[in-house]
Amino acid sequence: MSLLERQTLEQRYAIAVHTKVEAYSKNEDKTKKDNYGGMAFTLPIMIRSAGLVQALHFASTRKKQGQKDFLRDLAAVLGEQDLLRASREASITEYMQLTRKTLAVLVWFKRFAQSILDLDASDVTNQTDE
Repeated sequence: MSLLERQTLEQRYAIAVHTKVEAYSKNEDKTKKDNYGGMAFTLPIMIRSAGLVQALHFASTRKKQGQKDFLRDLAAVLGEQDLLRASREASITEYMQLTRKTLAVLVWFKRFAQSILDLDASDVTNQTDE
């Protein structure tokens, strides 16, 4: 049995997200890091209040570079080339599954935004504005 087979899904999410956030933490631009981390805090709330496809569409219209980088990394962790398209074209069962999977991954993004990027909710207030 390989190591990957012995890991839980949560462990695989944690490892993949940690790799993405750790790499992004090396970015020298604090504003980009704040924008990136801000998406980790706000996207789960948007998904729960508006639904996955609506939240992803709204987030994809944001102009700030860190936010776009975050969406790219989220899609990569989820194994989706185009996460917005996948959410738009999914059957109801696939949509529900993708929503649950996305929210599970976002828990790790938020945790690592707090620990690695050293952000908290007060640092990211109004990050999705503009």
